[in-house]
Amino acid sequence: MSAMVTGEYELLDRYPYGDDPDWPVTLEDIKLHCQIDHNVEDALLQFGNGGWLAAATQEVESRGQVSLIQQKRRVLLDSLPNDQTIQLGRGPATAITIVKYLDLAGAEQTLSASLYRGIFRGRARGVYFKSNASSIVVADGPGVVWIDYVAGFGITPNSVPAQWRAIVAALAMHLYERREMVSGGGIDEAFERVIDRKCILAGATRRYV
Repeated sequence: MSAMVTGEYELLDRYPYGDDPDWPVTLEDIKLHCQIDHNVEDALLQFGNGGWLAAATQEVESRGQVSLIQQKRRVLLDSLPNDQTIQLGRGPATAITIVKYLDLAGAEQTLSASLYRGIFRGRARGVYFKSNASSIVVADGPGVVWIDYVAGFGITPNSVPAQWRAIVAALAMHLYERREMVSGGGIDEAFERVIDRKCILAGATRRYV
């Protein structure tokens, strides 16, 4: 039995962890794409967690429910799955770091790795919880179980499929050139439909929850 998680997702950190993140398109690539031959606006294009590369990447990842450059993520659940495969969102998931839960006393506990198994092949990437996980009693309420996992295509821009990189570059250029976000600027409806179609063709996951 498998299911798409309907819990709450959190981004913990982006690679390289604890430092300014890397993006699926480099500063040099986006300048070439935009035909920019000066460095006056480099900070607008890429500046740590800000800039148009960051904005475009976050927008594409949100629309496609995907992780591009490797990142650490968490999903919060309201109960402990039993004999169930949970397909983790914002994939592709590549590793399960830890699974924790709150016991009846509200104390944080680590679920034994013998009670679950990571699945990292095929479309149903995620984590399978074995039937004997039902012996664990958890507290009531939201967020009493959480899964920390690693997702993404790799740690370098070249590890990200070309389709996704092209979408990020196109959106970053669009945002850069129409930065005013006034009428006729920003992401117009026609361009938005193009981006959505390209995300679907690249393998976007659609969640209707």
